[in-house]
Amino acid sequence: AAIFNTALTATQAAELYQQGLQPWLAANHGYRRAHVSDLTNTWSLGNSNTNFSNNTSSANQITATANSSAGTAGARLLYPFNNFVAEVGSTITATFNVTSITEIISIKYMLSPSPSTASSGAELQINGTGTFTYSHTVTSKAYGIIAIFGADEAIDATLTSLTVSGSLATLPLDDDC
Repeated sequence: AAIFNTALTATQAAELYQQGLQPWLAANHGYRRAHVSDLTNTWSLGNSNTNFSNNTSSANQITATANSSAGTAGARLLYPFNNFVAEVGSTITATFNVTSITEIISIKYMLSPSPSTASSGAELQINGTGTFTYSHTVTSKAYGIIAIFGADEAIDATLTSLTVSGSLATLPLDDDC
């Protein structure tokens, strides 16, 4: 977890001065940007996405079935970050516990703010029951994660953790330090 509102010790300040900001942050991971979701957001449909015959998804639970009209573009459920944007270079890690599934459900990151269903990046294909982890370093800003369903695909799963670890922070430094 990141450290916030904590003054540096004299030793840390000296190391920072000697090593420079980026090498010091690389060696002191607690001072890097990070976000751990409290998993209270709700999976939502996004832009007029009516391609589900069943959707009782809630906070961290996905329980949904895409209908036959989902087609190749897929039906999409969105899980937006709560007042947070993952910057370029950040790594998104999401873990799912899948209790039932038909076919394959893909997980990607949201390329635009909700309610857009645009997605990008490598995909995790969930194709069975058990624990699955999506981990991807983003090449453009990310606004959450997206579950993509093909026609007649269904899943019952719990999002058990969602973490975004940031690229190295840039600290505003005063020339008068």
